[in-house]
Amino acid sequence: MGSFLTSNRAAIAAVAGLATLAGAALGTAQGPAPHECDAVGDVTAARIARVADRISEDWNERHPKHVRVVRSTRRPAVELVSGDIVSSATPVYLVSMTGRFISTNARGPRGAIKVVSGRSLSITLGTRRLDVLDLSVTNTPPKLAPLGCVTSI
Repeated sequence: MGSFLTSNRAAIAAVAGLATLAGAALGTAQGPAPHECDAVGDVTAARIARVADRISEDWNERHPKHVRVVRSTRRPAVELVSGDIVSSATPVYLVSMTGRFISTNARGPRGAIKVVSGRSLSITLGTRRLDVLDLSVTNTPPKLAPLGCVTSI
């Protein structure tokens, strides 16, 4: 009888394992599939990717990595990235990417040129025209999940 229970447990474990693998292939196992959390849409994601590429090239990074976007409003997005508080409820996309970002076009006191660099670049884009509202370069990417559904693009 002991071997019967052992073989049944093994069979149940095997079936559960196969169900988990099948569910993962179908995007239903433990957590949403990547597309179930797509709050941006394919067309908008492509437009955001073009803007992100252009801005990263302006910052001397031709191949940014881990480009992620979350839809939010401006105040919590800016506060998350920089800690600054803006009194704006404008709908935005917060875009975060990693790489080596360097700009020599930043202006310091009295027009002096200074080098600004970091490993993470974050931008807030207006949702209608994808115009850049805010930009921040830091060494640590922000954790976007508290703002909502995060989409990798």
